[in-house]
Amino acid sequence: MKCSVLIVEDSLTSAAVLAERLHVISEVDCEAEHVTTLAEAIKALDARKFDLILLDIGLPDSGPAYTFENILPHARLAPIIVVTIHDDKNMKRKHEDAGAFAYLNKRGLDQEEFRTVVLTALRGASMQFEKEEKLTFEAQTPGGWRGRVTGGDSKMVLLVLLIIICFAAVIFQADRNAQMAKERETENARMFLSQHAATHANHVRIIALLGEGQVKASRQMDVMTYVISLDNDARKSLRLQEPDELRQQRRMR
Repeated sequence: MKCSVLIVEDSLTSAAVLAERLHVISEVDCEAEHVTTLAEAIKALDARKFDLILLDIGLPDSGPAYTFENILPHARLAPIIVVTIHDDKNMKRKHEDAGAFAYLNKRGLDQEEFRTVVLTALRGASMQFEKEEKLTFEAQTPGGWRGRVTGGDSKMVLLVLLIIICFAAVIFQADRNAQMAKERETENARMFLSQHAATHANHVRIIALLGEGQVKASRQMDVMTYVISLDNDARKSLRLQEPDELRQQRRMR
């Protein structure tokens, strides 16, 4: 895992020791940048983001009581490990309460302890960075499952939803109108047949034929004329009775 580390240390010897300690940690490949004053540290932090900060709180331009609180606003969530010769329990508690990831004493610092603290800090920073990236992505993704939709994006989403609802309403109404027209046509045919069918038997049979699609009827159709116009074979094929009028005409002949 690659990482960038800012070493804030006024002692060149101590800075070299810290750089070497980072180098021998096999799990990471650290690129270290060294500054010697608080002003240089703030300038470096404002210029780029670091994954980790190793901080000596006793600097030429800042005392132990103020260095950390001046660095923290510029750290951009990078974990800060204080590495100092000030072995004071109250000072340690103060810095840890203020947000320092760890407070280590330069004197007698064990490499394994240093390695564990550095790896833990870097892993925590990596998880925090991924979380921030995810939140940023979600905030910049309009309409996503968890994206934030604001301003113009909100208006666009509402407009699209309104168009979809209107389109669905038009389709529903068209289907409803078609169904109602079909029902009216069927009812008109039934009424027409009930008024004009030659016999009750023909009335029932014509309705059946209408349902089968073999006969079409409308308000303009004269069912009596239609039945009379059929020859005997056609009437027999449709199983229609001979109308009374046609039977009487045949008898008179």
